[in-house]
Amino acid sequence: MTNSVFTIGNALSIEADPGIMIAAVWSTHYAGSAAYWLYTYQRKTFYPFIPRGSDDRDHPAELNLAKLLSRQGMVVERSTEHWYPLWDIPF
Repeated sequence: MTNSVFTIGNALSIEADPGIMIAAVWSTHYAGSAAYWLYTYQRKTFYPFIPRGSDDRDHPAELNLAKLLSRQGMVVERSTEHWYPLWDIPF
């Protein structure tokens, strides 16, 4: 998945301003909640986002999901300071 995202991001940046591409987002479910995987083009890493309500997030679940997928070889952003929330994702 990482290679596909990177390839698509590079192709799009040839046609558009690379500064306008912030992240790619995938919708999924984790522990019965809506969850999202975000890939940041600038840092070339993934991180989870699990909203809980309109302005809160389930950080413990995000840490668990990150650990789980990191064990499977996913390149997860280590610094949670860079785990920016994307509120009101239209999925």
